[in-house]
Amino acid sequence: MNNPIGKEATIFLILIVTLSFVAGFATRGNLQILLNYNPTTQQIDACGKGWVTGGGATGNNLPGELLDQSEYIASWSPNLIGQRVTWIGAAVYTDHVPWNDVDIAITEVKTTIDITYPNGTILRIASLTTQGDSSKHDDGAWFQTNNGYWDILSPDGQRVIPEGTVITANLYAHIVEIRPWPFPPVDNGICQIASDQALIHTGIGSIWWDRDPALYEIGQTAVLNWQIGYVSDPQQHLGWRIYVTSLAQNSKTIVGPMELKTLTGTVSYKVTVADWAPFNGILTGYLTNELYSKDFSKAATIDNASLAPSLSITGISPQSPKQGQTVTISWTDAPNPITNAPIRYVEVDWGWGTPNNQVKTSSNATSYSFIASQSGFLKVAVAAWDTAGRPSGFRNFVINVQSQPPNLCLGSDAFCNPITNTNTGWQLLLFLLVLGFVLFGVGAYAPIPSWVARAILVAGGLVLVALSVYGLALYVVAWVKSLLPSMVIP
Repeated sequence: MNNPIGKEATIFLILIVTLSFVAGFATRGNLQILLNYNPTTQQIDACGKGWVTGGGATGNNLPGELLDQSEYIASWSPNLIGQRVTWIGAAVYTDHVPWNDVDIAITEVKTTIDITYPNGTILRIASLTTQGDSSKHDDGAWFQTNNGYWDILSPDGQRVIPEGTVITANLYAHIVEIRPWPFPPVDNGICQIASDQALIHTGIGSIWWDRDPALYEIGQTAVLNWQIGYVSDPQQHLGWRIYVTSLAQNSKTIVGPMELKTLTGTVSYKVTVADWAPFNGILTGYLTNELYSKDFSKAATIDNASLAPSLSITGISPQSPKQGQTVTISWTDAPNPITNAPIRYVEVDWGWGTPNNQVKTSSNATSYSFIASQSGFLKVAVAAWDTAGRPSGFRNFVINVQSQPPNLCLGSDAFCNPITNTNTGWQLLLFLLVLGFVLFGVGAYAPIPSWVARAILVAGGLVLVALSVYGLALYVVAWVKSLLPSMVIP
């Protein structure tokens, strides 16, 4: 049987299919550049001369770690602080060469704190210079050089720090050789003497009821789900708690507070007569950690679910608002067809972690607007109440205010969302590389009569391949650099 496209084209198509499978495998799921993360403080010989070595002094250890923890937790909101990163530097004189009568002095100490996002973007968080220790120290005797801290906070106040971000602390010292008179001192400049790294976990957590709308009749079991990004603070061993309150019981806590031991799970509660009262049948679930209240979710209780009015959310505008913009929630509601009790008001609750904003609209309202005063994950709960005091059930949903840029790396925003407009994601470049090979192969081997079309396909394929290889090379260079200790001050 004759091959209509030729042996070479067949081989090339097989190669393209193979590369496509490889690209698909490489870009699946939540991938990121594998950063070199070393939580052990690296002691570095200053200037390579064997005179001064640096380290850390956290945890009452001398020498110890430069950073006080190997893992930290960032907030779920770019406007809220996470854990405190503390560093304490240390140094030791290793050889003063007594026969040459040369002393070594540290005139300045500098600490830089950088964070490296999973997509390879590096941001300078802090650069602090302090005066050196002028005291005399014996050879081999460690001493503290400086200290400082950073309360973890989004650098731009707009984007959540991604899960898997690496903190790098570098310690530098200004080394001067003090020679006997009349010889002048010899300035060896600023040299790195220590380095340490730690990992950042993003403290995003969420809870939701097992029904939408969330409406439970007396005797039914209400189920509240949770999902959290970590179980406990690695340093203080503090973690997450969940609890539920009942408005009809004067906001009494009816479930918990319960410490969470797993990343996902549920808590259940059987609704009782005490949880129902006209206009007050509300269960509110709360999720908190050691820093803040992280999420809430509302559910309504009712004596007879078949008598409930109805409410549907018809619009959220804008879908991804910026901080300071006006957000409009639109809905339609209707009385129960059995009772025909008119709608008395629609309740709208919203907040960042807690429902600290509430409004009850007029009976004929079909929308409500408010200003998104801060960035982060805004939770909204909406329910209609009729004149008999029965609720429709709450509609709970999340609005990401000042949302992160579009996801260009074919994975999870939390792992590979670019932080700058120039970083398009190595996965996208890999896809373009495969596409370039495809265009080149079609133009070069496919039986296309027009030589102009073939030339355009070949040229377009070559351009895509060249640009993709260049972009991927930049990623490789950044990755290789991350494997090497920084020997100069940026």
